[in-house]
Amino acid sequence: FVDQLGPAVVVARLLQGVGQAMTMTAFWTYIADRVPVENRTQGIALFGISGLAPIGIAPALGDLILTGNWGYRGLFLAAAGFSVGAFALSMFLERSGVHTGAATSGFGSVLRSPELRPIWLVSLFVSLGFTTAFIFVKTYVATSHLGTVGPFFAAYASMAVAWRLAFAWVPDRVGPARMIPPGLGLYALGLAVLGLVPSTLGLVVGGIFTGLGHGISYPVILGIATVRAAPRARGTATAIFTAVFDLTLFAASPVIGAAIGLFGYRAMFLGVAFVITLGALGFTRIDRTARMAMHPAATGGPAIAPVPHA
Repeated sequence: FVDQLGPAVVVARLLQGVGQAMTMTAFWTYIADRVPVENRTQGIALFGISGLAPIGIAPALGDLILTGNWGYRGLFLAAAGFSVGAFALSMFLERSGVHTGAATSGFGSVLRSPELRPIWLVSLFVSLGFTTAFIFVKTYVATSHLGTVGPFFAAYASMAVAWRLAFAWVPDRVGPARMIPPGLGLYALGLAVLGLVPSTLGLVVGGIFTGLGHGISYPVILGIATVRAAPRARGTATAIFTAVFDLTLFAASPVIGAAIGLFGYRAMFLGVAFVITLGALGFTRIDRTARMAMHPAATGGPAIAPVPHA
């Protein structure tokens, strides 16, 4: 019901941001608590479908509402209706059953954990890709007169969901950390396609590759974080993981916007793809070094197995 810029917009955005931070942290921690550690990445990946499916559905629904007589007021009220429905359903959830009897770990100690630092670092690269896709593809489509953003997000969500339905078991089988470089590489490839193929076909192909990268990398990184964190620190680790995405959105958006103003969309997409590729190449070495420093005897196998090294 706000029809002009002012304090009401700021208050509404603050409330929405706090609510999103709380619910995202609670969702992922709840799932991590209830899924056995040997299948945690798979469980997180399958649960994530509930968030991916709306990515493909919401743009079409939003276009339908906006092109009707409802406008943006109807769009926001529809979103509020879904939130009320989610609140009602949450009342039926059982408790996670995890009661360690110990005090939770402090935010700072979890943030500084040597085993978790590589995860926070690689999360920055993933969230940089997400920020580019979810914020700037829409403006790219609008300014390039490519129609609507629907084909991109439909391809994005469809590929991410398809991967998780068919292959969510793979990371737990081969070692989650081994899946991070290919996941980031595919996301970078998708962004590069957007820059090199300015057409509807480019949107679809770019959506396929970025969606596949999302489907692989997001549950893998979160799964590693929850495995490496102590049970009493699992919620804190999840909060840091989600906070990285919010901070990257806040910090990177104006930088990416400035890059578009100076060099154009093509150079921006290719530049972000290059940075993400560097992150993918650097993660394995940094993570292996951190793991060996913490566990000198654990020299074989993947950088992290489904169960932490003894």
